[in-house]
Amino acid sequence: CCDAAIERVVTHYGALDGVVTAGWRGHFGPIEETAEQDVRDLFESNLFGPLRLIQRVVPHFRERGRGRIVCVSSAAGRLAMPMTGAYSASLHALEGLCDALRLELAVFGVDVVLIEPGLVRSSVVGETRKQGTLLDLFGVQGDSPYAHLARVLADHVIELRQRAATPNDVAQVVFRALQTPRPKPRYAVSRGTAALLWARKLLPDRFLDARLTRAIGLREAQNDPSSDGA
Repeated sequence: CCDAAIERVVTHYGALDGVVTAGWRGHFGPIEETAEQDVRDLFESNLFGPLRLIQRVVPHFRERGRGRIVCVSSAAGRLAMPMTGAYSASLHALEGLCDALRLELAVFGVDVVLIEPGLVRSSVVGETRKQGTLLDLFGVQGDSPYAHLARVLADHVIELRQRAATPNDVAQVVFRALQTPRPKPRYAVSRGTAALLWARKLLPDRFLDARLTRAIGLREAQNDPSSDGA
């Protein structure tokens, strides 16, 4: 499928200048309750899907001595939050792949760029809201020991959704990454996401954990004696 698509582009336009990978699959919930098959499915979509396309376009770019690979990842690939463990792991793997690939392909004139959106307004969050409660997003049953934590996080997501980026915001950043003569290795889609990723880079882990705990309201979840899903 990838080979046929590449061949059609080259036949019609004469060359392939860039490619965008966006093999996105979401899964949210506590690591303890995440099925191994769900983790495998995440890696298949978020890592191996982009990898297959990349491996097929690299020979074409390398032979031309130019080209651009833009991978849509997520801020979750560098900043894991509660209930995102498996999802973050799959995107952290993609980020590591792109970091190595950027160095490998630089000598051939090929750029590798990561796009890191945060929460996107009409993503899985919006769809889940239509189907039921945001608690459904985390796949947590009412009697789970993580039920109260899921409720606290759901309230936080509702608040963040009001100022989240839109798919159009993401598309504009992807377009910029494709068009600029000298692209950055990474682009955060929103200022809020950029600030979080800078905090991840600069602050000690324990300090950042404490800041996130306060910002999300996790301290209340930890101290609530009725965290039993009632």
